[in-house]
Amino acid sequence: MATAAFGLIGALIGAIAALAGQLLSIRATARRQLILRLHEACAIVWMLEQEVDYAAWEALRGKVGRLDSWDFSARRKAEAEIRLLSTRNDLLNGLKALTAAGIKLSIAVSVDQSSLDHDEVKMLRIKHRDALERFENQARVAIGAPAISTASV
Repeated sequence: MATAAFGLIGALIGAIAALAGQLLSIRATARRQLILRLHEACAIVWMLEQEVDYAAWEALRGKVGRLDSWDFSARRKAEAEIRLLSTRNDLLNGLKALTAAGIKLSIAVSVDQSSLDHDEVKMLRIKHRDALERFENQARVAIGAPAISTASV
């Protein structure tokens, strides 16, 4: 009788351990999927904000129209995903600062070429690149990658 009770207790402990392992595995998989989605959304924002910087660079050289094909809906969707997937205030504040800097820069380069203020665009470009660098580092930390430190050029 005692042997059967020990066997039953052992079976129960084994089942509980297996269930706990399954739950931990499911949580780890869900966490990896969340981080992957956050990574993809941050990468889309970073890529599209780079396009704003390239548009400013081209505008300073007399080329216009790069922002005409900019994917506003992809940018808004990626920003929404970041806001929904992350609770990190540093990342969300960095996204907000990057968005503001990007809007200011895109407005400055969207004017008629004859009224383009080169000094203002250069200054806004520096602020935008700084915001982009901060966002990149905050995104790296949020997804578990080490932050990098680079000097602004």
